[in-house]
Amino acid sequence: MVAPIAEEVPDVTGVWRGITTAQSATGFSKVEAEFRFTEQEGALFRGIYHYRLPESGEVRMHDGENVVWEGEENVMGVIDWDNRTIRLSDHGDDGHYEGRLVNSDTMELIYFESGEFAVVGRGVYLRHEAIDE
Repeated sequence: MVAPIAEEVPDVTGVWRGITTAQSATGFSKVEAEFRFTEQEGALFRGIYHYRLPESGEVRMHDGENVVWEGEENVMGVIDWDNRTIRLSDHGDDGHYEGRLVNSDTMELIYFESGEFAVVGRGVYLRHEAIDE
């Protein structure tokens, strides 16, 4: 018996934007979020995650040492064997994302980070225009 040919790994490069609903030990907040996936080789990809919190919000993010309201983190990810499930990891942080591609332009992600600055959240991200070179 011949195995069926697998679907092609989806291209996730580009700019993805959305709102994350987040919770930390200090409360709840909405976080403006943007992923800029700039490189992809097969199922592996990487880029930058940019976030901005309202200063009036209860959630506190950190840069490893200080509370911050806005920042960027390098991320790398993998598309699972089903070509829908996505896993991402922050560089230099304990944060992880798990989620799925709903379609070619919609991604749902759950975020979780443990430790002193523990945070959890979830969001829906839509792909916008290609990254400007």
